[in-house]
Amino acid sequence: KSIYIFFAVGIILSFSQRNLFAQDADHLWAVKGSYSLLQYKGELGNQFFDLKQRNDGGGLAVSRFLNPSLDLIMGIDYYRLNINGFLIDQKYNVKGNLISPSLSFNYKFSNGYLLPEKFFIKPYAGIGFAYMIGNSKGNSYDFGGEQFSHFIDEVAFTGTLGFKNDITKRVSLFVELNTNLATTEEIDGAAIDMKNDKYSGGRIGVFVKLGGPKDSDKDGVTDDKDECPDTPHGVEVDEVGCPKDRDKDGIPDYLDDCPDDPGLPEFNGCPDRDGDGIMDKIDDCPDLPGIPKYNGCPDTDGDGVIDPKDLCPDTQPGITVDEYGCPIDSDGDGLTDDVDHC
Repeated sequence: KSIYIFFAVGIILSFSQRNLFAQDADHLWAVKGSYSLLQYKGELGNQFFDLKQRNDGGGLAVSRFLNPSLDLIMGIDYYRLNINGFLIDQKYNVKGNLISPSLSFNYKFSNGYLLPEKFFIKPYAGIGFAYMIGNSKGNSYDFGGEQFSHFIDEVAFTGTLGFKNDITKRVSLFVELNTNLATTEEIDGAAIDMKNDKYSGGRIGVFVKLGGPKDSDKDGVTDDKDECPDTPHGVEVDEVGCPKDRDKDGIPDYLDDCPDDPGLPEFNGCPDRDGDGIMDKIDDCPDLPGIPKYNGCPDTDGDGVIDPKDLCPDTQPGITVDEYGCPIDSDGDGLTDDVDHC
């Protein structure tokens, strides 16, 4: 029952994820780790689809991306052999260990031709061969029920059907069924019909992509797509890897003292609307060209009262004025001091 649950959980998890990542030219290598199951069919019976009789093991493989349609898989599996069955009313039992290096090619159906490359599941089929090495021992039909010990040394042809689904950008879950056609039938200690034994099973595990393009400045955009590959660490970047520039003034936000207002380089990205050389954020009159003495405000008649407060903006030079920029009339007779003789 635990094996049923294990495979069911794997399938449910795979279909529950809808991410759209795939091994590609940016990630040429990947590793696969799996729980592996092998089942026997031969003179002693048929274990296929009988999960009470199984040869459990584990596997590790390396995957090499060749093109959008093909991957090369180089792997090795280990199995604990446990084969038993009846022949002419006598029970035979064989146990042992099996190590199986393998080489195969997987054809990926989500290659952009049959299915989209970003299809939510990625089915594949593979063919190859495996070298089977190990030992088996038990009571042998060939030796009249006597004990035997056999060194396993043979080649099997393999076939695979499976699918994988991406959990993260680098990690995928895969489930696959496989079949091995052995070139001999010596493992089980019975060679009655001289037909080669068959082994089928499955794997469930994780697929982890390795490598990928460099990201020299660690901004999340790989160098092959990064138009600004030397961005300082921690600076927020756009989709092409360049520092963001919200006001589009050519000065990146991290160097821009006024990131939301288009400005000038000489003012660290701050604007100077009136062009008086005093940036707007310290200019008391940002729309009137002025002078530093009055924080960017003008004094057209030079009387010391800035134009926005000057009620007499055309006062002649040298005339004393009040706080409103107008000539003073000390005695209040209607004549300003500059023309009043008394």
